[in-house]
Amino acid sequence: MKQQRNIILFLIVIFIASSLWLFVVSNNILNKNEGKNWWSLYFSNPKSNDINFVIENHSDKNNFHWEIYADKNKIKEGSLEIKKGSTSNFNPEISAQENQKITVSVDLQGEKREIYKNFIFK
Repeated sequence: MKQQRNIILFLIVIFIASSLWLFVVSNNILNKNEGKNWWSLYFSNPKSNDINFVIENHSDKNNFHWEIYADKNKIKEGSLEIKKGSTSNFNPEISAQENQKITVSVDLQGEKREIYKNFIFK
């Protein structure tokens, strides 16, 4: 009887320990900043006719430089600092014309990302 109780207690302790370990591991995997180094660029509303974009930073670098092109002509640029774990929304106040391609290019110390929209009004 005592041996059965010891086996049951041992199994309960092993179950609790393994559950806690799995909780800690999954929490680290789901954390966007824990041990990770990435950033992203995207339009805040890709289906609209505006050019509002978002830069989301989960990297150790902070100094971003952005440029906006209408077709292949640069029309606006700027620099900004976004801390790790932060997101910045931009509304560049640019109106696109019919049959125009707007490109947003962002550089983070040698890493470059681009997004674009083709404006075809009906």
